[in-house]
Amino acid sequence: MPDLRKPVVIYVLGPPGAGKGTLCKKIQQKYDIKHISLGDWLRAEVEKNTSTGILVERYVKQGDLVPDQTLKNILSEDFFAPKPKHEVYPAMLIDGFPRKVTQIPNFAEIEPAIVLFFDCPGHIARNRVLTRIDGSRTRDTPDVFAKRYAEFEKENPAVLEHFVNAGKEVVKIDTSGDTKKSWDKLTEYLDKSTAWKEMLALLESEFDTVVAYDSPTAEAETQVEIRPWFG
Repeated sequence: MPDLRKPVVIYVLGPPGAGKGTLCKKIQQKYDIKHISLGDWLRAEVEKNTSTGILVERYVKQGDLVPDQTLKNILSEDFFAPKPKHEVYPAMLIDGFPRKVTQIPNFAEIEPAIVLFFDCPGHIARNRVLTRIDGSRTRDTPDVFAKRYAEFEKENPAVLEHFVNAGKEVVKIDTSGDTKKSWDKLTEYLDKSTAWKEMLALLESEFDTVVAYDSPTAEAETQVEIRPWFG
């Protein structure tokens, strides 16, 4: 029976307005790595208008972090449930997670290969967020932005320290410039990163394995279908 591998995970950290979504989309396009946004997940939960969604909306509107257990309940199905093969991705960019060091043990099964930290000064991030035109999300008020940015600055150092102590490569990129400058800095670093190159080589190997599994036999099809990868 084939080895049921977990996906390669890249965590993407950064304050609101740091350009996480924009740069993650460019990484997805260049390297064919699936981009998954925690913010999008939470907004989708709000749109369901469930009791959990109503609770999440209250936290989001106030600029507060969603409680750890509530977050785990929302994400567990996407992280851990078996997926059909058309929803299986060998690699994921998880944008905006973890937001607190206390969230890490709840998702110990998802160990990042690399952690990207997009750093942006508050005044630049504030201007981006308050002038952002995006029909898919509610624009922050100045007070909500200030609260979210302060919360990030409070919680993020412990998150970074955790991954550094765990021996993970933590990549800090200054994203205060425009998209092109930030992208050039990011790709310049990644192109020289041994860990990144090793990860891409692993993904290429994983892709070959997935293709090998995808045979016409019922057994092989079933094995691919039940992998505990998430999409």
